[in-house]
Amino acid sequence: MFKNSLKIIYRNLWRYKSYTLINIIGLAIGIAAMVWGYQTYKYSYSFDNFHKDRDNVYRALTYKKDADGMKGIVPMTAVLQARQDFSGIKEVVRWDSRGASIKYDKSDAFAEQIHFTDPAFFDLFNFPLAAGNNDLTDPRALLITEKTAKNISVVRTRLVRHLPYMPVKRMLCR
Repeated sequence: MFKNSLKIIYRNLWRYKSYTLINIIGLAIGIAAMVWGYQTYKYSYSFDNFHKDRDNVYRALTYKKDADGMKGIVPMTAVLQARQDFSGIKEVVRWDSRGASIKYDKSDAFAEQIHFTDPAFFDLFNFPLAAGNNDLTDPRALLITEKTAKNISVVRTRLVRHLPYMPVKRMLCR
């Protein structure tokens, strides 16, 4: 019985080749879209889930007329005004990223992404540290990742006193 059903299915699929091809392509596109959608959903809702207060942390975006959509750039005056107007805002942290070429001692320079932030950054976010502390009250404070430390051949326990860099763009040194 089952063998006969498979024969009939095979014969019909072979007889209507174009219809079969359209159905298989549609099924493949549908499955690919579902997998892509699931992966996007999984990534979006699992991003930065290790922070202790992730339900109370928000990112402010602004819309500028005639621009390419939403931007993560908010003027500081608007931030201070929002902090006064809305009692729910407890802490505000600025974040800026720039590209730079870093050179340590006599080694070759290498490109790296540099991030600048406020001292209250680690009050909102809890990134684990391999060594040292996350005190950013000193304007010369420098935190580097383990990958960057390996790139500049710095032993983790050694304290970096001076790390010159050559900015690719204008930036404020932190």
